[in-house]
Amino acid sequence: FSNLFRSSFRSNNMGGCCVSTEQQKGSKNLERRTTKVEIAISQEEAFLNKSLSRMPSSALGAPEVWVQHLLLSGVAVDADVRHTVANAIGSVHYNFPGAMPDRQIVTLLTNALKKKIKYWSVENTLLGTSFCPDEISNEKGDLPQLLHEMFGKVFPFSGLAGVPFAGRTGFKAFASHVPKNGTVLIVYGPHVSISPDGIVGKFKRPGQDHLTSACGACIGALSIIEKNTYDMPSPGSIEYEEDFQMNYIIQELKARLEQIIDHPKGKQVGLVFQAFKVAQKLIRTIIDVDVLDGAPVILLGGIQINMPDPLPDFYLPQCFRRFTIENKEGESWLDMLGGGEKALLTDLQ
Repeated sequence: FSNLFRSSFRSNNMGGCCVSTEQQKGSKNLERRTTKVEIAISQEEAFLNKSLSRMPSSALGAPEVWVQHLLLSGVAVDADVRHTVANAIGSVHYNFPGAMPDRQIVTLLTNALKKKIKYWSVENTLLGTSFCPDEISNEKGDLPQLLHEMFGKVFPFSGLAGVPFAGRTGFKAFASHVPKNGTVLIVYGPHVSISPDGIVGKFKRPGQDHLTSACGACIGALSIIEKNTYDMPSPGSIEYEEDFQMNYIIQELKARLEQIIDHPKGKQVGLVFQAFKVAQKLIRTIIDVDVLDGAPVILLGGIQINMPDPLPDFYLPQCFRRFTIENKEGESWLDMLGGGEKALLTDLQ
């Protein structure tokens, strides 16, 4: 996959043999911005080239593959690490089939953009993201950081739970920044954690000796809803506005309580899938292709999965669509992310 990333990057940014001085400078700047990404990817190369590239997507759920990856990456693998790998990989494979490491998502995303959009490049793409501000979702090597390093800049839409609270006003401001003949890319979604024992919704944070919840906002909202003791302030009131984001999340999840509780893999799994629908609902409300001067909007939405150290985080795509003035309902590109089972049947309209 690292080779795929490099070939995608080079073919999109080296252009023809005759370029201007400014283009040469731009290319050099772009190469500098992506150097960190390429270096990091090279560290994964033994694993990705020797293991993943020749295996079906189901092999991502094989703990022994990840043990070999960690060993090849120089990680000391003791009994505790093997325990963590077996439980966490087993959990993500069972609860979120089709989830992939963040680096693999970046590679598949860039390959799809190159294939589907004529003259696509990193430089003519305006990136927006909507991820939860929780620090465990924004660490080095996580999807938000990989995207930021690759594109060099980002317009953040999000608040708690990855919901794009910047709203229509935020989108209009964002739209005014689109390069000429450019592309708008927005990547978003809530997050959920997996503990070293494979428990969904729990995470062992650095420096702490106990498990905490993630996403804390969503799990806290569900707890409030289930206790049925919260007196929701009236929308528009001072009390509601003082904690607007949390009140919005409670309100939206309460309407989805039955789907959360009835999920066949448990309410923590059901919770993050319904949290995705909350984010999806709002992002579809705020995007407006009419203000983009012909630029297409690419939405990649999914679920961030915070894995315990030393494993990388995963991402489960749920929506990958292109919107244009001619097709405001969008064209699904979800099949371009590969991976078969994916629970991707929810490429929401």
